[in-house]
Amino acid sequence: MGYDFTERSRSDAQPVDCYHFRLGNSSWSYTSAEEPMTITGYSDPFEPATILTERREHSAEDHAGGIVLTVPRTFPCIADFVVYAPAGRLWLTLIQAHRDSLDEYKTPFRGPVVGVEWQDSAAKLTCQPITMDLGRMIPRLGYTRQCNWPLYSTGCGVYKPTYAQSADILTVSGEVLTAAEFASHEDGYFNAGFVEWNSQRRFVVRHVGEVIYLMSPFSGLEPGLTVTAYPGCDLTETMCAQRFGNLWRHFGLARVPYRNPHTRRAF
Repeated sequence: MGYDFTERSRSDAQPVDCYHFRLGNSSWSYTSAEEPMTITGYSDPFEPATILTERREHSAEDHAGGIVLTVPRTFPCIADFVVYAPAGRLWLTLIQAHRDSLDEYKTPFRGPVVGVEWQDSAAKLTCQPITMDLGRMIPRLGYTRQCNWPLYSTGCGVYKPTYAQSADILTVSGEVLTAAEFASHEDGYFNAGFVEWNSQRRFVVRHVGEVIYLMSPFSGLEPGLTVTAYPGCDLTETMCAQRFGNLWRHFGLARVPYRNPHTRRAF
């Protein structure tokens, strides 16, 4: 029996919800059933979990179609949200199937987790449909001295792995990390850059010798573990040429005059 036949049946229908979360290369699979389930097309089994799904709205409003999940506070997939938002998006795919026909199913929802609200022993996950991305504003290019391309982006063209610096952490004190490898570069080398560990990314505020000061602390990082640090860029022609040898792709207008003739006399 197929999904449609079972869905219409008054006696054979055994609906079950399955939730597949993905963040980068990590994934977590859960189900509302009492025992693990294997869904065709997904390698990991869906483990039983307590998940409450609030009613979905269907209307012409832009925010319609989102769902809110209530899960235990200790859910592994939201651990990165405790201290800081994760570097990438946490995606949810909702799968609806029937116990006797797991080869056929439907996916009525797919989209990112856009917010987590902590409530005692539970957490509320606000999820928006993937169609919300169609309404995102795209920033325009600026008439500015600094480069318009974000470092390591496609437009920038700098190959990120080339500048990766592995570092064995000596000490961790909140937002402050110490590693001998950081001192192999001049002070300020990692300013405006970032440090990655597992699925977490933290931006660098200041770098002095063996010490890096982050914008916010890592969750779970301990001495002896290895992180990867990447240098930053102030988006000027000088740094683009000297540090990255990428001046030909610099997309700034370094010779924009300081004096605006529309607001004051040019001479």
